[in-house]
Amino acid sequence: MKKLVKTIAFSSLLASSLFSLTANAGVIGVFGNSSSQAISIANNQGHTAELISDYSNLSNYDVIWGLNSSNSGHSSQLSTYATDIENYVMSGGVFMYHDRYVSNTNNVLPGADNFTFTRNLSTNIDLAQANGVAGAVITDSTLDGGNSSSHGYVAESSIDRAYTAIFDDGTDGNLVDFSFELGLGDIYYSSIPLDYYLSGSRAFATIYAPQVINYVVSLAEENTGNAPAVVSEPATIAVFSLGLFGLAARRFKSHA
Repeated sequence: MKKLVKTIAFSSLLASSLFSLTANAGVIGVFGNSSSQAISIANNQGHTAELISDYSNLSNYDVIWGLNSSNSGHSSQLSTYATDIENYVMSGGVFMYHDRYVSNTNNVLPGADNFTFTRNLSTNIDLAQANGVAGAVITDSTLDGGNSSSHGYVAESSIDRAYTAIFDDGTDGNLVDFSFELGLGDIYYSSIPLDYYLSGSRAFATIYAPQVINYVVSLAEENTGNAPAVVSEPATIAVFSLGLFGLAARRFKSHA
């Protein structure tokens, strides 16, 4: 496989003090269970988040975030508005989906028709790659021990689009979190049942959620070339941004 280099906003801040590192503010539309907690976390990061009420105007958002709380099916909003969401991403938007169900996600997630999704509850989440991540806030143990930490994985070998591998379940090639390109935009997929953890004090809510929000907003900024308002972030958050998403994420060509 040949690496595709994709520089995001955080990597340009290498020369800065950790205390002065910044993340760009974005507008985020949210749907699904635990939406109020998701909105609160995003707003606390300096973004503007709200519940989506009109799916005909998704272009108002830099990022759309869906939280699927069902263990027996997919989000009704995703199933109903899949075409609208796909058109939004194709035009440069970013869609993030935290999915409890995992099974048959290829039937509803835009651009994932050929991906192989497997539902498999696990208490282990590891970084999909180690180089450049040592010493960052999230390590191979930070997100372990959940009930469950993840609900499945995507076979990396089945991904036929340019993608970034982020977390796996401890087995190489079983991706728990990854992002991939679709048209002019991006999709971030995760099998972490984040709706369950957002109201708690575990690392899923206090470390992971703020970082994944900042990451998808950085993708949106990159896609549009816009530079939204800048907000400050804690030093520990900045370390993780640089360590994982800014420096160590892998962007590969498709396997096809």
